[in-house]
Amino acid sequence: HDLGQELKLNMVLSVSGVATQHKHASKNLATQLHRYAFDYARDVRGFQYAFVPTTHPVMHNIYVKKLNGKEMKIVDPALWVWKKKDDGLSCPFKDHKGESVTNILVDLNREK
Repeated sequence: HDLGQELKLNMVLSVSGVATQHKHASKNLATQLHRYAFDYARDVRGFQYAFVPTTHPVMHNIYVKKLNGKEMKIVDPALWVWKKKDDGLSCPFKDHKGESVTNILVDLNREK
């Protein structure tokens, strides 16, 4: 419902993790890597959006400030409640003490 349209195959790219070596920090390589990957996903594979959950402030800055991403929702994993097959409830991360997860959506067509 956040996209205002029905999801279709190859519409939303899910990015689960990206890393560069520490020696390459502050050289803009992570942003360049994302731009290259997003251009490929859009131009070759036909993706329109990238969905990125992140807890890292630097990655948040890259997705929102440099790649024009939009914060969709901030989620505390300790509060997640999942339904089980037997209609029971499960809180798999109830003891989570880390950062909240920010879900970011990047419109790949804005990157052209």
